[in-house]
Amino acid sequence: MWFSEFTSLILRIVLGLTALGCYITWLLLFIYAVNKGKYKERKIIIISLAIAIIIIGITSLVLFFIALVRGQPFHVWHPFMLHGSVGFIWTICVLLIHKLMKKHIIKAELNKMNVDDLT
Repeated sequence: MWFSEFTSLILRIVLGLTALGCYITWLLLFIYAVNKGKYKERKIIIISLAIAIIIIGITSLVLFFIALVRGQPFHVWHPFMLHGSVGFIWTICVLLIHKLMKKHIIKAELNKMNVDDLT
């Protein structure tokens, strides 16, 4: 057994609060950048934070599979499975949002070019 049930509870709390903090920070930064029209300027920060969250989620999934294969009890693999699966779903959502934002930015730039051509 890797750790006790009490350690598992602490791990769940720490992983959950860390993930929640990262997700909220990313979301607020993303919304701020989009609303202020500064997405291109803040793109590196937004993408790097998303990559950090993706890496943490993948690491959690790998630890989940290792714990499951090694026959660890429920309280050992459950926090990793929960955090990794939420991170995986979040990753898919981030990729979709990024693709939609890219289309939106291209459309806005084309509209701006059309307006510039008219004047």
